[in-house]
Amino acid sequence: MQSFVLNSPEANAELNMCSLLHTYTHLGRTSHSRRRDYLALCADSKAELAVQILLRETEGMNYAGPPSIVTRFVPVPNPQQQALTTVATYAFDCLDLKSVFISACNAVLGCGTEWPEHTAVSQVGEVVDKPQGNISYAKTHTCYRSTASDHPTDVTVESRSLMFYRMSDSYGILVWDFADEDLYPVKLETKVKRDIVGAAMVRRELCHDGVERVVYRSICTKRQSFASTATAPELSHFLDVAEEGAKVCGFSVFDHIREHASQTRMISV
Repeated sequence: MQSFVLNSPEANAELNMCSLLHTYTHLGRTSHSRRRDYLALCADSKAELAVQILLRETEGMNYAGPPSIVTRFVPVPNPQQQALTTVATYAFDCLDLKSVFISACNAVLGCGTEWPEHTAVSQVGEVVDKPQGNISYAKTHTCYRSTASDHPTDVTVESRSLMFYRMSDSYGILVWDFADEDLYPVKLETKVKRDIVGAAMVRRELCHDGVERVVYRSICTKRQSFASTATAPELSHFLDVAEEGAKVCGFSVFDHIREHASQTRMISV
C-alpha cells in the first residue's frame, strides 16, 4: 500500500466539497415539484463545476506513475460534526472509456459499506426516486457493530444521496450530493447522519510518458453529524477510525474498476 502515496498530490487541507459543490437541497412534496427540483439540482452547470474542481485540484499529476488515494480531515465549525476529503487519481491502459466509466459509477454507488473494526449487522438501501435515467435519489440505513472490544457497541448511520451523470465521447462525469430536507427524515434513534458530496471523472488523456490512457479522478467529502458528543462510548471508536474508513472506501472503488472494466490493467502496480 505504500506505493499509493508516492504519487500523492499536495491535497488542500481546506478542500471541502460541502463548500465547493453542495447545493442546499429542499426537495418538494409532490412528484411534480420533486422532479422540478431534481432537474434543477442536476444541471449541466453543476456537472461543469465539478469538472473544473477535479481538474484544478489534480493539476500536474503524473498519471503514468503509481496511483494515489489521499484522505485528510477538513475543518468543521460544528463540534458535533466530522469531515474528511479523499482525493483519488489513477490511470488505465484500457481506452474503453464507457466500460471504465460504468465500472466507476457502479463502484462509487456500492462503496462505503465497510468500516474498519466494525461489521455491518444490518443494511437497507433503497432508490426512492429516479426521475430520469441519469438521476437517482436513494436512502440508506446501516447498523455497525464494533469488533474491537469484548463489549461491542452499535452505531446506526443514515444517508440521503442524490446522484447524476453525464457521458460524452471524450469523458464521463458522476456527481453526488445530499439532501438537507426531504420527505424521508433521519430517524431519531440514528446515531450518525452521513452526508457525502463529490464527483468522479474519467477521460482519455495523453500522459507525461506520451501514452494515451483513461484517467480517473475523484474528490469526495464525507461529513458525519451526530447528536451526542464525540467522546460518547458508542461513537468514539467509530469516529476514531473514520480516516481509515474513508481510505477503505477509496481503495474499494479502485479495486472494483480494475476488476470489472473490460481488459483494464492498472499502471505501475
